Amino acid sequence: MTSSFIIRFHSARHDNLAQLLRFMDLWHENTINQAELITVCQDKFDKKINSEKWASHKHFDLNLIEMNLAYMTNFAVHQTTNEKLVMLDGDRILPAKYFDYVIPRLRKGMQFTTRKILKLTRPHDDQMISDNTINSNCEFRSEQEGKNMWSGNTIFMKSDFLNAGGMDELYVGYGFEDNDMTQATQKYGTISIYREKESEIHLWHEPLTYGVAEPKEMYIKNAVRFCKKWSKPLPENVRQDMLDNRKFII
Repeated sequence: MTSSFIIRFHSARHDNLAQLLRFMDLWHENTINQAELITVCQDKFDKKINSEKWASHKHFDLNLIEMNLAYMTNFAVHQTTNEKLVMLDGDRILPAKYFDYVIPRLRKGMQFTTRKILKLTRPHDDQMISDNTINSNCEFRSEQEGKNMWSGNTIFMKSDFLNAGGMDELYVGYGFEDNDMTQATQKYGTISIYREKESEIHLWHEPLTYGVAEPKEMYIKNAVRFCKKWSKPLPENVRQDMLDNRKFII
């Protein structure tokens, strides 16, 4: 095997996971035939995972009450048997040949993601995605801010991840655990490479943060933690959220 793929998901998004895996079979067969698949579910997943074309597959139910992508990622990395790793959220699809191009070029001290994200505005069937007849909003990752290298899809070396200390598990719920990991890896000398040619597809789903009663409050706490840790100014949208939430005092 040449690489290990980590897919993080919640059981409520099983339709997204199934669609992702169908496109892995369709667009990336040469890659997955030689790859290990590690699936990690935040809660418990009792459906069949289509992994027949993968070289091997291990699945783990983490039974986490609160969403903690950092813990899920750290756990999964320690289950892998390869040095070259691909981390995917269960709601992302990458274009044909993307992994064929990037994985062989990956070296120690490098990490890859896509610059462009096509965020679908509603559910799309496989044919619509294959034909590229999609309705989406376009977003961009920014290397100037170190933004989101570690969200959605990241290709990296296991040793670089471990040398940076892994992801900070004190980030609970949504937001800033990805920015934190980008800062940590770059601090230890890893170069972030944003691919310009390919676009990541972000599948539509309900905007829920599973297991977190107050997602906005957790988002603010994550932002404050990140900005204090890395001596960054609070983003303006977070400052406004704090002004709107009486639990926080600026």
